[in-house]
Amino acid sequence: MRFATAVMWIGVAFIVAVLVIVLITMAWPARAHSFYDKQCCGDLDCQPVACEQITATEGGFSYRDPQARATYFFTRDKMKLSPDDGCHICLHRTSASGAATPLCLYLPIRTERERTPWTRPSF
Repeated sequence: MRFATAVMWIGVAFIVAVLVIVLITMAWPARAHSFYDKQCCGDLDCQPVACEQITATEGGFSYRDPQARATYFFTRDKMKLSPDDGCHICLHRTSASGAATPLCLYLPIRTERERTPWTRPSF
């Protein structure tokens, strides 16, 4: 009887350990999205990108995605300030083919001396 009870508790401990690992793993992506606004990011729509892939245009900013071989346009009202000094984009994938709708663009504040492909926004 003692052996059976010990085996049962080992099994319960194993199941609890697996559940804890699963819960921690599921919560991990939420930490990466801690500063993204809710209207910009749903279901892992946001990701960091190289700032060199973003260029200023007359009406906003364009992002060239080398993997999807697509360019996405963000109007200036979709731009937000990045708190981590990096560039981030939020794209909502609308189909299985990879088409996406631009949601938000996070850009860091730069000084006038620094040269980047995009210009400092005027508020």
